Amino acid sequence: MVITNVPKAPSTKDILQPIDLRSEDASLHNAIASEETIIPEIEHNPTKSEESEIRCSASPSATSLSQDNTSKQIQEVPSISQNTASTSHERKNEQGLIREMISSKEEKHVTEISANYFDENLYQKACDAEKQAIKVNQDEITEGQIYDFIVAQLNAKRKTLQKQTQKARKTYSANTISNLMAHKSKVLWIASHRSFGDRE
Repeated sequence: MVITNVPKAPSTKDILQPIDLRSEDASLHNAIASEETIIPEIEHNPTKSEESEIRCSASPSATSLSQDNTSKQIQEVPSISQNTASTSHERKNEQGLIREMISSKEEKHVTEISANYFDENLYQKACDAEKQAIKVNQDEITEGQIYDFIVAQLNAKRKTLQKQTQKARKTYSANTISNLMAHKSKVLWIASHRSFGDRE
């Protein structure tokens, strides 16, 4: 918040001059009365205060402009009260726009979350479907349900293909491979033993 009416520090001449308490009390009372009438008007009309804040922050001589603006605001009190109806309507419009912008940001955030959630569900469903298809294929192989075109191409009996398939499944199953990898030393020993056995 920008303070627009900052009093200047008193000079040494002002401090050394005699003080007339009655005139000081009267001027203080007038300043308080004018502030009491201006503050509610400024609260009802934020555009005037926003304009003065923008002017103060934009110009290099902000203090002189802010003092000029406050003196103009004090003189414009009657005109501000006449425009209260139009400014309240403008303020309602501004608040409506702000609410709309905030709600649209929230809706966009909700839409992004639901889109991400939807994508994750699609990916999860695709992975589940792929796993299900692999499991079905493995079950068919395990049960010995081999397609007729394989039997026709290999000129082999169904029983022989079933036995070979089951043997391959046991040999190359994921559990067997993971157990072998867990015991790397055994795998290395077997590999080295085979290589020595092949040489002899």
